[in-house]
Amino acid sequence: MPEKFVYPLVYRLFYTLGSLPFSLLLIFYIVQIFLTSQFDTLHIVFLLLGISLLLLLNRKFIKLYKNLPLEISVKDDRIIAVKYFLSSKSNEILFSEITGLSGGIFDGKISGMIMLIDEKQNRQMVISDRIKNFNVLLTAILSKVNKAVYDEAISKIGKLKKINSVPLKSK
Repeated sequence: MPEKFVYPLVYRLFYTLGSLPFSLLLIFYIVQIFLTSQFDTLHIVFLLLGISLLLLLNRKFIKLYKNLPLEISVKDDRIIAVKYFLSSKSNEILFSEITGLSGGIFDGKISGMIMLIDEKQNRQMVISDRIKNFNVLLTAILSKVNKAVYDEAISKIGKLKKINSVPLKSK
């Protein structure tokens, strides 16, 4: 099992700089509307729409920046996350302290980001399924969490398999 799990370069760039092009376009759009508008109802609606989109987009990415590490290590009893975007913080969660797994395959989706939840210390860690050797990492996590968390996660994955194995009706 690899000791360190990292994202490919393309995904590291997307997760760290993904909001930049859209934010710049929205800011350009908002400034253009503000400078050229006559402040009638239609212009105000588009201005508010642009500002709302900018805030929603950046809110989503800021939450992602805080919780998505770019490098993850698995030790005997803990998972260690380092290299957060523009931060030197490190996050260690003991496998015994993980109280829940959600997102991605645990929410009935075929792919997506999963979240490790430690309610005791009010911490969470987000892991994208695009990380190299994701299946190995997921297997390591599932094999080391508490039995109750493991059973709940396996039941959620089982529901996904049932949904995907429903045969299509033939004509």
